[in-house]
Amino acid sequence: MSGRVLAMVLLVAGCAFDPAGASDPDREPGGQTDGAPVGESLDAAAPDAIPDCVDDDGDGYFVAVAGDDCGPELDCDDSDSRAHPGQTDYFGSERNAGAYDFDCDGVDSQVNVKQGQQCHLDWFDCEGTGWMISVPPCGETGTYHECKSGFLSCNEDQTLVALQLCR
Repeated sequence: MSGRVLAMVLLVAGCAFDPAGASDPDREPGGQTDGAPVGESLDAAAPDAIPDCVDDDGDGYFVAVAGDDCGPELDCDDSDSRAHPGQTDYFGSERNAGAYDFDCDGVDSQVNVKQGQQCHLDWFDCEGTGWMISVPPCGETGTYHECKSGFLSCNEDQTLVALQLCR
């Protein structure tokens, strides 16, 4: 075949030779690079594609939107930057999506101690600090009693209405 006829056959068959990309090691068979058609960026190839992992609240932890692996620690509430794996702070109000699980491993109350007794010295330890009647749920208040050690003594430092914080 002559060169002209061969060029026509290739053109009609839908094949094209891209001399610029012939030696490109990233080029896939069929004239594509990284899944994008030749001459188009990945963004231009799929303008409405959904990213596999997102971080809408900007806390550095991701959620998967396409079933992909987004790392070992996934965000439990991507609408609230306070909620993420490893959170060490406690809060008195629910996160944006509801609930009090701010560290993504279940709800932890800051103080779970119910004393219901007066301050007393047990050997050399001052005991009695805690919730007086019952441990309140997250975000609710209760009567909290604090004891203070003195020289061979244990006395009430204060009794107050306190907010139960959780994470």
